[in-house]
Amino acid sequence: VELGAVDRPQDVDVDGFGNLRWTLEDPEDGVPPEDKTVIYLDGHTDTVQALRERWHEAIGGGIDPYLGLTDATKIDEEFLRRELGHLPPRDEWEHLLWGRGSADQLGGVICQIMASVVLRKLRGEGALHGIVLVSYATVAEEDNDGGGPMYFMRQGLQGAAPDRVPDVVILTEGTGGSGEGALGIYRGQRGRMQIEVEVTGKSCHGSMPWEGRNPLEYGGAILAEAADRYARGEGFGSDPFLGPGSRTASFATLETPSDCAVPERFSFRFDRRLTAGEDPDQCVRDIDTLPTVARAREAGLDVRVHVPVYRQATWRGYEPGNSQIYP
Repeated sequence: VELGAVDRPQDVDVDGFGNLRWTLEDPEDGVPPEDKTVIYLDGHTDTVQALRERWHEAIGGGIDPYLGLTDATKIDEEFLRRELGHLPPRDEWEHLLWGRGSADQLGGVICQIMASVVLRKLRGEGALHGIVLVSYATVAEEDNDGGGPMYFMRQGLQGAAPDRVPDVVILTEGTGGSGEGALGIYRGQRGRMQIEVEVTGKSCHGSMPWEGRNPLEYGGAILAEAADRYARGEGFGSDPFLGPGSRTASFATLETPSDCAVPERFSFRFDRRLTAGEDPDQCVRDIDTLPTVARAREAGLDVRVHVPVYRQATWRGYEPGNSQIYP
């Protein structure tokens, strides 16, 4: 509102999921609502947790992941230039976005806002003629990719009139890089899924491990085999445009009475990126049929391989309840 990205405060709202949404159009263009082109911009406003102490240690101070640029005189410029491949001149620093999310993806959301400002200023030149701009700044994306747009598609567009249904979708994720040159417009995106493995054994005192069944050790073997197979490229598809699928261990929890006991349960997840033609069910079977999984089961441990359901409520209290598969 303050920057002039919308005409009125009521053109900005928050939906039931918790996404920030604003709209912009030219009400005087004479084009019927059902004949307008709907352009949908999407960017997410959340970021992953920052390793704050590591930021300060590596950069030398001066940049905080949450406060941004705090003291330019303390920055190790050579380190930043080495890490980023390029560092703009100091006289441009006041115009830059610093800190956690500057590339993923708060910069994209700011670009959406500024694009709205520019379009509104150029409305008299016909920039918004026959157009409805619907812009979303979504929440809870980092660990539930697409949850915000999923809500919009399922709750906001069911039975909606043509002036609400997007004709064009632009995701404002960062593109380009220091080695590739300027930002660009890209098409296509790999999918993603989470695969959870729960290994349940039998806890006992660490001085008598033969009395238990150690899920950490058997689970560790599963992780090692999965990593080895990925390194050899076994079981992964590839697409000429999107590239190959990928898999990496991304999260783990351990239920144990103490650090001197055989644990009771070891759970971990794989972040599996899906290229064109890969099937989520097959990706689960690829883990479930690993020889190390079979050995754990033969030893009496329970091994459950499945796709987890995302249940964590958004800040508005909405519980998504979706399987963590994002095509």
